[in-house]
This record gives sequence, C-alpha cells and structure tokens, in this order.
Amino acid sequence: MRMKIAGLLICLALPAAAENVPMARIYSTGNMMYEGDSWECIQISSTMGWQRYVPPHEPGLYGHDFYNMTISADQEGWTVDKARYARVLNGGHTGADARALSPYDGYKYDQSYPFGALLLRYKDGTTRALMREDPGGTSWDFGNDPLFDFRINDTGLGDNAGVLKICFW
Repeated sequence: MRMKIAGLLICLALPAAAENVPMARIYSTGNMMYEGDSWECIQISSTMGWQRYVPPHEPGLYGHDFYNMTISADQEGWTVDKARYARVLNGGHTGADARALSPYDGYKYDQSYPFGALLLRYKDGTTRALMREDPGGTSWDFGNDPLFDFRINDTGLGDNAGVLKICFW
C-alpha cells in the first residue's frame, strides 16, 4: 500500500513531466531579417487534451532564443461545440454563448475560466489561462529549460472543432 501512495505522490508533484503529452504541431518556421532571429508557429487542437511545446533554446548570435509569443486575431479559432457555437480565440466563449453553456460547466477543465479559453501549463505544473487577445504578442522569459503544455478549457472534446495558432519568436 505504501508503494502505491508514494507513486501517486510523485505523479501529483510532477504533473507536466509525469504525463505522456503529445507534441503540438509545428506548422511554420523561419528566420527574420536580423541575423540569428527566428520564429516558430504551432497549432493547438481543440479535439485533444494537453499538447506540449518546447521552444528551441540555442543561445548565441546565430541560435534560437524565443522570448515572445503571439496569438494572432487573424485566424478562425476553435469552439467547444461545433454544432451550436461560433469559433472563438484564446479568450473563450463569452456573452450569450457563455450563459448558454453554463449548465455544462462541469465539463470545463478549469472552472475559473470560460469554456474555450486557452490554458497554459508550465513545467512546474502551474496552470493559467491566456485570456487577453493581444495581436502585438505577450512576452515571457522562457529560461534555460522551457516546457509548455496548452489545451482548450473543455473536457468533452468530441464535439469541438478548430485550432489555435500560436507563434513564438
């Protein structure tokens, strides 16, 4: 019995590292005009749970060292119910759609955020939602060993549709 409890505690202490999380789909990469600067864009599917992205970290003049992330407002987005609700971006379903979805709140992954919000989980297991739509990008210092997991705020993934595109540079 002690061994089972000990194993459970290890999984709870290291949630991001302990899970078998598929890698996010990289759909675009490239270099900017400045030598050594580059970018990489991923897609997070609304029909999957957590999806992992590990930004390249190759410091130096010609290496990749991503510090910024952008969620463009110029994309179709995703939805938690393709038959009933329009696609949204990282802020999730709001207004009348949020009110109509409220009887199903038990299907949210995180009750404190709207259905369809983009959730981000750091390597240490800390989770937050990326609610703000900011075409200019949001800046993070990724550090030496970055690891991010993303997902839609929904657990009933079968009726979802769409992807969110996120770019790092």
